[in-house]
Amino acid sequence: MAAATAAAAATVTAAEVGAAVAATSGSYKGMSSDNVKGLVLALSSSFFIGASFIVKKKGLKKAGASGVRAGVGGYSYLYEPLWWIGMTTREYQYWILSLRARTRIVGILTL
Repeated sequence: MAAATAAAAATVTAAEVGAAVAATSGSYKGMSSDNVKGLVLALSSSFFIGASFIVKKKGLKKAGASGVRAGVGGYSYLYEPLWWIGMTTREYQYWILSLRARTRIVGILTL
């Protein structure tokens, strides 16, 4: 009989579960502004780096079709505007992303 009483006392009613869920669901306020900024930065940098890689690759394929490929000593890719657009976009993106890291390092070194 004592085991049945302990089991009955250990069970939680649906009303108690509902009250607990209602109490905790109101405490979530969403993502902080720093988290949103980080998510936007991560998604945009992924997009720009991927897009610059695709543009650069298209430029290399176009240059390889019209001249001597770079793998065998050709320099025709240097005359291809798509390759230059892809390279400058990529380098600009890396510079922007590393600028924040460089300012942090300089700030740490000045302490």
